[in-house]
Amino acid sequence: MNSLPETNGDPNWEEQLTDLVCNLYQTDATGHDYYHSLRVRRMALRLQQNEGGDPDVLSAAAYLHDVGRVLNLETKDHALTAAEAAPRFLTEIGFPQDKFRQVIGCIRYHDHYAEGIPEEWHDVMEILIFQDADRLDAIGAIGIARTFTYGGATGKPIWVPGSQIQHSEWTANTQSQNTIIHFYEKLLKIDTYLNTATAQLIAAGRIAYMRAFLDRFFQEWEGDA
Repeated sequence: MNSLPETNGDPNWEEQLTDLVCNLYQTDATGHDYYHSLRVRRMALRLQQNEGGDPDVLSAAAYLHDVGRVLNLETKDHALTAAEAAPRFLTEIGFPQDKFRQVIGCIRYHDHYAEGIPEEWHDVMEILIFQDADRLDAIGAIGIARTFTYGGATGKPIWVPGSQIQHSEWTANTQSQNTIIHFYEKLLKIDTYLNTATAQLIAAGRIAYMRAFLDRFFQEWEGDA
């Protein structure tokens, strides 16, 4: 991807972008909505204070990273779809062109897990932070709520007794057979996919909260609580 000419951009780009994506995300019922993008932005900026990186890049990526889900109405390859659509949106709002490449990189690789990312992007701090911010929103109390929202929207049962872990490694297009097994296949292992020390500290409390929830869930499932 070639670098684009430098420009100061429109100082009101963020206001324009929020209006644009708020309308796009209105059709989402899976937990990847406008409010998810706002939480990811807040977390990315929190991580940026300790880890570095460009806050403009992180903010723009947060608003746009899941637009592929609503443009294609599916999860598979949504990051690629969003990355391909991003230049049009960024141009429309007057985002600084010299930052396009980093934003597109964050969007394109935000959902990469076991399959990794190309070597040229390995040390780009914005990508590392952005992956962490998006993953942190998948765990903790918010993560629990989003997981059941996604399960309901995609027709998955809450839990099927006897279910076994099918996916030892998680990839962008992996799907769990029911909502509870998703915790064991992906969410409880999120900390192994995090890049920054700040995110690891935040994840510890959120994962502990999920483990307590699961303990209580199975107690109530069996009628023991």
